[in-house]
Amino acid sequence: MSRQSALIALSQRLAEQTDSTWAGARIDHTHGGALVVYTTDAAATSEALSLDGSEYSPLVQITRVDNAFNKLQATADEVRTELDRANVLTVGVIVDPSMNAVRVELPTASQLSEKKLSATTTYSTATSILKPYPDVQISYDGGALDPASCHTGYELCSPPLRGGIEIKSDNGHFCTGGLVVRSVTDYKLYLLTAGHCVDPNAGGSGLTSRWYTGFPDLSKHYIGSGWNYTPVNRPYWDAAILQIENPTGPSSWGLPVHSQVLVVESGGTRPTVRDETYSIDAVGDNCTGCGGHPIPQDSYLCWTGSTYQTDCGRFDGTSGNEGLLNIDNFGPCTGDSGGPVYASHVAYGIFVAYKKTTTINTTGWRYFSPNLTVGCAGYNAGKDAMYYQGLGTSLRALNVELVP
Repeated sequence: MSRQSALIALSQRLAEQTDSTWAGARIDHTHGGALVVYTTDAAATSEALSLDGSEYSPLVQITRVDNAFNKLQATADEVRTELDRANVLTVGVIVDPSMNAVRVELPTASQLSEKKLSATTTYSTATSILKPYPDVQISYDGGALDPASCHTGYELCSPPLRGGIEIKSDNGHFCTGGLVVRSVTDYKLYLLTAGHCVDPNAGGSGLTSRWYTGFPDLSKHYIGSGWNYTPVNRPYWDAAILQIENPTGPSSWGLPVHSQVLVVESGGTRPTVRDETYSIDAVGDNCTGCGGHPIPQDSYLCWTGSTYQTDCGRFDGTSGNEGLLNIDNFGPCTGDSGGPVYASHVAYGIFVAYKKTTTINTTGWRYFSPNLTVGCAGYNAGKDAMYYQGLGTSLRALNVELVP
């Protein structure tokens, strides 16, 4: 086992065994590759290590810090929301175990200038927002920025059409676009989403109402009306496709392109980096013998919802055609239905349900539904807090496939 693999495995075990005191880990390459573990309770972590039995346990260096990871992650989520609402462009908002703080990475002045943004305004706004947070540090070193094809505060993207974006119907239903797919018979293009967004018997829009999204300039653009859906019967069926009215040519949705989704930067046990054109190369599935990529128990899958944005959770088995994820952090929320679930460029499904443990006011989180009070899965929401519809069986039921 490589030192990096050992760190990941050891981190997972310690995070579970010492959840309230765990503060992260890293490899110290300057001191022989020691595995540095950060904790607010060195004695508890030392005891956990003594019981662990890993061959790498003798290489662990325990460092006591003031802030547990859960506390810093809550701060990172709150800070990210505040910066997004103020339209502050960031490279990343992450928990840095070595600093025992949240690090907000801002673009350089030249990067901001290239995007026709004021460095003075960006930096002053960020500083003002972050002033009340003593455990946040700001970096002005910049970093890799993807092409600015999506709004930094809302999940609204310019063409090509992709998964993870905010969508809304003319009759008031709000969901998330899952994946662009195509018919297996005539190659017509559709946008996959949750079945209950469309199925009128499940409170959906019906097949006649048209759905729309927006561009980064917040202008409104139509996708099309519902085309087909599996009548909702959870945990077996909950998927639908919307027809794409203007897929090709000038002033169109810029299709066909390889299926892709919007990934927003996030922290947590499995942090993500922003990727506005994250490619989906294969289909995963929940059922055995279906030809999809199998999911090992306790693997982490990520999703993007247009209310909560991006996060990851631990796979905890299946029920019918649904996969179950344990949620480590806050989210997902109402309006995330239909959002893609993925890992390592394999799509496993679309988000359909969650255990609501809290209700919050999400004013400003969705551009086309700005004043909603919606339910979300909360911190430490417990096992199986998020449910997704298996992708492979849903695609087969709707007679569509990924766009290669």
